[in-house]
Amino acid sequence: MSSIYSLTVHAIPNSVLKKLPKIARNFLWGRSSNRSSFHSIGWNVTTIDKAEGGLSISNLKHVKTSLMAKNLFVVLNCDDKFWVDIFQTNYKDFSIWSSLNISKTSCLYTSLSNSIVDVRVNLVITCNPNLVNLWKDPWLYEIPIAFKPTYLNMHIPINWNRISNLKIEYHANNSWVWTPITSSTKLVNVNYNRLNLTSNSREHWEGWMFMWCLHVIPRVKFFLWKYFHGKLVTYACLYNLNIGPAENCTFSGLVLETAEYVIWSCNRSKICWDLVSAYAGVNLNQKFKFRIGDKGFKALIASCGWAICFL
Repeated sequence: MSSIYSLTVHAIPNSVLKKLPKIARNFLWGRSSNRSSFHSIGWNVTTIDKAEGGLSISNLKHVKTSLMAKNLFVVLNCDDKFWVDIFQTNYKDFSIWSSLNISKTSCLYTSLSNSIVDVRVNLVITCNPNLVNLWKDPWLYEIPIAFKPTYLNMHIPINWNRISNLKIEYHANNSWVWTPITSSTKLVNVNYNRLNLTSNSREHWEGWMFMWCLHVIPRVKFFLWKYFHGKLVTYACLYNLNIGPAENCTFSGLVLETAEYVIWSCNRSKICWDLVSAYAGVNLNQKFKFRIGDKGFKALIASCGWAICFL
């Protein structure tokens, strides 16, 4: 049974979901029972898409919420499924706008209730005027009028755009849809991307995809990933994090040890770059360039940068 399928049909506790990323973090940063490691980049950054500067590692909490959102829509739309009939029989007054006073509930009910807060944003009802409840359905505002505070009912302006975009179906039952969504996308993907972008909003840089396309071993790409995030472990980096003193370069002892200095300006690194320049027959600028030269030359530059730091 795949892990994604398990998250779809089972309400896996958050305590378990917290342990799995911990195992992944220890593997990523090389931590073991007898060796510690330094996590220079936050875990929330690694869950971003590679094109945005992350590692595309799934955020299991957001995955769980997104997958449960799919089940929530099945319940709201009263799909013809056996488990939906059982759920509606046990929880007749289930609503996404209010909680039920029930002492004992199933894991599925608990998971659906926990995902409601994130799911009901951008929730729109395609309504049949003969069936819609003007008081308890969100046809006018983002939540039903019955659940708005009194002062909001009195002073908040009417959302005419929402009313103009309201879909009317005279010959169908009320149905819930998520906006914005297109026919080529799925609810789970849209909701996951929204949750991940909300917590990890970053500026786009096209250099990330050039970096991941380099023909080098994975550890070199991982080195470049930390370099472009400014998180290579140097004395300057540790000092900025209030972890260690601001000491000079280990090799030259002349200048504060920064990633830029160690890779490009240190006497030891200059010898390496002079050999690379002589071999390639070009003058190297003090930065990685991904648009100049062939794939082999780009891989050579990246591999040399990694070798200077770790060999």
